[in-house]
Amino acid sequence: MTPATAGASSAITIDSKVGYNRFLLLVAGLGGLLYGVDVGIIASALPYLEATSRLTAGQLSIVVAAVLLGSVISTLFAGLLADWMGRKPLMILSGILFVVSIPLIAASQGYGSLVFGRLLQGVSGGLIGVVVPLYLAECLSASTRGKGTGVFQWLLTLGIVCAALVGIYFSRRVDEVAQLGDPARLFSFKDHAWRGIFWVSLPPGILFVLEVFLSLSLRAGFSAKAKEKRLSSRYSVLAPTIKLIPNCAKWKKAPPPKKPNLPLAPTSRSPCSNANTSSPSCLPA
Repeated sequence: MTPATAGASSAITIDSKVGYNRFLLLVAGLGGLLYGVDVGIIASALPYLEATSRLTAGQLSIVVAAVLLGSVISTLFAGLLADWMGRKPLMILSGILFVVSIPLIAASQGYGSLVFGRLLQGVSGGLIGVVVPLYLAECLSASTRGKGTGVFQWLLTLGIVCAALVGIYFSRRVDEVAQLGDPARLFSFKDHAWRGIFWVSLPPGILFVLEVFLSLSLRAGFSAKAKEKRLSSRYSVLAPTIKLIPNCAKWKKAPPPKKPNLPLAPTSRSPCSNANTSSPSCLPA
């Protein structure tokens, strides 16, 4: 391989890795955002849940702590599951658990379904907190691993902030309804508010699952595209050299050398051959 070919191939490989690394940073960002939403969403929904669910203080405490309990349990086994299932399948599983937990919580009509949904939400958060940084450490180059971890942590914090902003929005809407002086309408809107806060966190979970699925095909696409560009760059570099060779397509393999025709050595003839059958020595006794 010539130096020009090597330089072109390395440049193409670097470009493909940069594109794939950027996509991985986006996946990491959404994973951190989901983890932050897991932690911060209950703070915005708890006042309206307490006002409309008729749960006791102990039950509300369990609802709040269920996400942490699920996270503790899943974190213990996240490393083993990542080795057994693989990084991407576990990321997909954690995103699906998050997506399933939201309807269970938002549509719950009792204490049991609410706690179970929060447990699933905590399990998904614990898995995401382990497998996403692990996947980034294995896939990103050494020069961008710190950036990937920083993006994950920054968007985790941003997820908590976004959950607080959603809570602020619904609190203003509740204040507007309270000014109307209709207790029944206010109670109904508060019940709608805490459910709506959880529904708002559903789109990031769906995007996370879709992005992980997309990364499965993008990685293969980046590899195939890089291989194709390497082959085309090698041809473009070698094409001028091939044109300088005259009649290179007409070259044929040289025929093997012919063996020289050597004279045959004289052979001794038997006295009793066909030509000498009349000899007295060849007659039978």
